[in-house]
Amino acid sequence: LVLAASIPTTLVDAAESDPRFGSATNESLPHATDHVLVKIEPDVAMVSALRDHTNVSGRWVEVPVPLGSTPGQSLELFADLEGVDLVELDYLIQLDPIDGRELGSISDEGGTVAFTPNDEFYPLQWHMPKIQAEQAWDISKGDGAVVAVIDTGVSHGGDDLDCHTFVSPFNSVTNTPGSASDDNGHGTHVAGTIAQCTDNGIGVTGVAHGATLMPIKVCDSDGSCTWSDVAQGIDWARTHGADVINISLGGSFGATILEEAVTNALAADIVVAAASGNDGSGSVDFPAAYPGVLAVGALDFNLDLAYYSQYGSEQDITAPGGDVTVDLNGDGYFDGVLQETFDGPTWDYYFFQGTSMATPHVAGAAALLRSEEPAASRGQVEDALTASAMDRGAPGWDPSFGHGSLRARSALNYLTAPPTWPAGGAITTHDVTPNAMVLEWPAARDGQGIDEYRVYRDGALIDTTGAGQRSLSVSGLQPGTAYQFSVRAFDDLGYQSPLLEDT
Repeated sequence: LVLAASIPTTLVDAAESDPRFGSATNESLPHATDHVLVKIEPDVAMVSALRDHTNVSGRWVEVPVPLGSTPGQSLELFADLEGVDLVELDYLIQLDPIDGRELGSISDEGGTVAFTPNDEFYPLQWHMPKIQAEQAWDISKGDGAVVAVIDTGVSHGGDDLDCHTFVSPFNSVTNTPGSASDDNGHGTHVAGTIAQCTDNGIGVTGVAHGATLMPIKVCDSDGSCTWSDVAQGIDWARTHGADVINISLGGSFGATILEEAVTNALAADIVVAAASGNDGSGSVDFPAAYPGVLAVGALDFNLDLAYYSQYGSEQDITAPGGDVTVDLNGDGYFDGVLQETFDGPTWDYYFFQGTSMATPHVAGAAALLRSEEPAASRGQVEDALTASAMDRGAPGWDPSFGHGSLRARSALNYLTAPPTWPAGGAITTHDVTPNAMVLEWPAARDGQGIDEYRVYRDGALIDTTGAGQRSLSVSGLQPGTAYQFSVRAFDDLGYQSPLLEDT
């Protein structure tokens, strides 16, 4: 659930062309009024005039606005100091008010629904079958993968999340490690979709219920967040072992500090999934709009784009986000995404809607892939998710659905599929002499990329070639002797094709 705001045209004077200013310099946008952000130049220990500061992210520090000054004036002041690299405002974003419906009691009438997990309310989680969750669980449950939840925190307190012990929790709002309790309810709902305890006879299920959760609190109880806290949370996830980062928040304006934190996480081979936004406009929010981030739009029960979902040129994939205004499947409940969380003191199971709810489906699926194939790179996981998505809308990629609707089992199959040979492919020979010949073979096909070809003679390995070399000169042959040559392709993850044999 995300703030969506248009970007006004007025900017701080001189910031448009001045290299000392970051991208967050518009004073008409919501921003912190008690401090600004300053990036110190490399190899500078600290600028003496900035002694009263708080480290935030990388070389960025938070500096109080001097008494009697405005944040904009402070940017001008600090930008002139020797040793200062960049300055910018600390933009504020606001989670949308939660539009949810409480499950309440459920009737036992209507017969038994057959399903794999035994969780009581799983039949109401229409969104899990829509992403092939049950089929994916036959292969992977997410064990060993660590998913950081950048949000309002995550809390125990209900009945269903107690199977998880959180790893490396961090409160970016208070700069406190060791705890990231949720005082809003948004983050706990998001975390449940990722890794809710599953097949425990109560409650609901999570996509990657074997994964480990890393709660990181970046928003306060009112859902208010600063980009500096989000950036600090991303840094924490990067340096504490996260394999996947879920960011179910965003805004229509970015910031240099945020972009740098995201870039560093991507460079560390972490899959980052972020919500595209909820105002229905044709532009994707930040940080989802940054290159390399999986921008996630929301779908309704029919896998049509939800009425509120943002879309645009950065849209990568879509997943169920729900719609609490309708009951398209006729189960007697609103078509929201169902998870356990709280509203004030009341813990229960709630139907929420939003790209915030769609994003953890994708993050959970990424955790399934990272669990099944730990050697897979960020790019390989992302390719598997997008290449295997069910095409929706216009053929191929389109700005509404991106590459299509998430299919977790298909993504696992794509990632772990062995290389294949083209139909009718065969080994051919030329330049044949009594003692030598040249073998050639077609290019094998594989979603992860071919790493090498291994060539065999009578079942014994005789040579290995790189992906770009599909021929081999063979010598030392004996006239009048029959030989059987074959080739096997290996992809970047070590999966191997069937043998391609000569005829």
